Amino acid sequence: MWNAEEEVASSITVLVTDPDAMTARLLATDLRRQEQFEVLDCASTAHAIQQCIAEKSPSIFLLGLHYRFVPVEWLTLLRNIRSLHPNTRTIVLLECQEHYLVPELFRAGIRGVFERSSYEPVSLSRCIKCVANGQIWVKSELLGLVMDAFVETAPLRVVSATGEDLLTPRERDVVRSVAEGFGNREVAQQLGLSSHTVKN
Repeated sequence: MWNAEEEVASSITVLVTDPDAMTARLLATDLRRQEQFEVLDCASTAHAIQQCIAEKSPSIFLLGLHYRFVPVEWLTLLRNIRSLHPNTRTIVLLECQEHYLVPELFRAGIRGVFERSSYEPVSLSRCIKCVANGQIWVKSELLGLVMDAFVETAPLRVVSATGEDLLTPRERDVVRSVAEGFGNREVAQQLGLSSHTVKN
């Protein structure tokens, strides 16, 4: 009998990375033992990760984060993956004390959060299969954090006293990108503008 979950699982390619090289290797070894995934070599830098994703188009990018590492460069990396490689879905491994990052990580385009404290190979495999199948993986309490953050963030609109839009659609694109945390150079590249125009 045909099983959709088995078919999805047999075609899942996973790129694993973690700031701690030993942890990345252990995660990759655990996933290979499940015999349901093709696990790619563990890239460690943002540049190496982007190059690997561009060349091999993995289904899943499994990124381990630690609170002692500044996440700004990783948020930029995640945004780039979301825009340039939409078929690669990202799952982030987090410690409990990093829950404050969850709304920003979802804004940056991740599709799942897996807590290190609940690590168990079978559970992680289930998470990967769900996300590869287009679902979102996040605990209810963390989903609450995400929903609260999105409710608090009102859409940006600059209007006159009479309600007339004061920004052109292109200016709104620039402001939206800046509000998402991109720098002038990144916004310029994304929108095909010069850095000087974005700055103005």
